[in-house]
Amino acid sequence: LWAPASGLYINNIQDSFQITEMVLLGIVTLAMVMHECTSVWLGEEYWSIVNKDGSLRDGRTTADFLTFDAINNKAPMQNAYVAFLIIYDAQGHYETFGQAYVDYGSVCGRFVDRYGRNLKLCGGFRVLSRKADHSENRNPFKFVRSESAKIENAVEYRGKQAAMISSWHYEESHYGSAIMKRKTAETVTYNGAVVQVSHIDDPIFFNKRVFILTKLSSYEYNEIPIQPPPVENRNEPIYHTPDEERYKYFNSPPEESETELWQFFHKV
Repeated sequence: LWAPASGLYINNIQDSFQITEMVLLGIVTLAMVMHECTSVWLGEEYWSIVNKDGSLRDGRTTADFLTFDAINNKAPMQNAYVAFLIIYDAQGHYETFGQAYVDYGSVCGRFVDRYGRNLKLCGGFRVLSRKADHSENRNPFKFVRSESAKIENAVEYRGKQAAMISSWHYEESHYGSAIMKRKTAETVTYNGAVVQVSHIDDPIFFNKRVFILTKLSSYEYNEIPIQPPPVENRNEPIYHTPDEERYKYFNSPPEESETELWQFFHKV
């Protein structure tokens, strides 16, 4: 027998069965690889890299960070962002999603380490951000309840998906990691406690209060409102005149009550 597609000459029926098995094995392997790659892998353009000292690389600013639905004390958290950490050590590599925040000029993050402990870092990870070329004027991601989330739309790396865990009454919501195939999720709360949940232990809670970060379809993306221009995060109090106010006072004629300010900004 001759198999022109493979360029192989088959001497007997046994060989033909072996060839058939090899072809089927190849098809199954390809299907498994394609299945593993069905989730959304994000390129460098969607991440701001935080240096070891907590500063940002490549001209990125905190204004590029994307905000979602984190909650603290029943109030929306503006200073909360999806972060991603990769660790290479003697035990190999470890990846996890967590929550980043700006702390007096440095970008820090909370993660669950490989031992299930709270790990706080100020640098050495990435923060989910607007596309680097600013070609998108909408947030292309959203969190979806785990019971409705599809793995092919989930933002993931090496089998872990970016997730958000909320308390039952939504007093708190935190970013962390999920493994959709195992139906588990974990995060670190604002007071540093590690929360780990699973579908086996509490299927209702997992379905209703664990959310998976997904990439919007082109239709969904075009339906959402355009985002306002980015504003850099200022979570700490400042005890100096902001540059924009300094410029305003310098270039405007003084009002009677502001003569002292005018003299201050124009003193020699």
